[in-house]
Amino acid sequence: MFRPQNAGVLTGLTDPSQGLGLEVIPFAITQFSKEYDMENDDSMSTTSADLGFDINYNITSQLKASFTYNTDFAQAEVDNRQINLTRFPLRFPEQRDFFLEGSSILQFAPSSGVDPYFSRRIGLVNGMRVPIKYGGRIIGNVGKNNIALLHVRTGKEGDLNSESFTVGRYRRNFWKESSIGVLYTHRSTEDDMLLGNPVQDRKTWGADLNLSTSEFLGNKRLQLSAFFVAHNPVSPFDNSTSI
Repeated sequence: MFRPQNAGVLTGLTDPSQGLGLEVIPFAITQFSKEYDMENDDSMSTTSADLGFDINYNITSQLKASFTYNTDFAQAEVDNRQINLTRFPLRFPEQRDFFLEGSSILQFAPSSGVDPYFSRRIGLVNGMRVPIKYGGRIIGNVGKNNIALLHVRTGKEGDLNSESFTVGRYRRNFWKESSIGVLYTHRSTEDDMLLGNPVQDRKTWGADLNLSTSEFLGNKRLQLSAFFVAHNPVSPFDNSTSI
């Protein structure tokens, strides 16, 4: 049930069609508020509106391109409340659909506990929501090749300037259960007063190798993982250069 490599092979499907493969998801949010001043017998009304959309296109049945504008995450689940009694920060899982879809391709050396790419650093700063102006991605499989390209631009929020996030991931499957891949991330902060070059442009490079078999000595599982990660210098104002 949890080992698809031991499942059977489905046959008998002929000429499957994905149709047009185009999906458009528009959204709109409106707000109206009215504040009363009882002393002066007066009132003040405010109205706001917000529009955005997502476009998804299936290039093939296993390769998908997406574009999002003024992204809305109103349907994302709320994080579970936790009490932290350690000196280490809490790490909440990603809940937003735009970053969850195809996220398994972006996993880097999953058995080693390293995360040069963590999507919750995009559009969230210390729990505060930062608006995402637009973003695009291509993610999926081409034969034994797993490909993920992601670019997101955030807007200005308070003292936080606009930022650009770019992620590239390539992974090649070989043998039955093994893979080798590379990862690149780039986080650029616009006109940041605290971070100077080259830290204002933070880049990370990585490569990982996963060797695995579930047929070792008959029915035993053997796994070997190796990785390499490098990034540009760290600023005293920023404790991480990766996304």
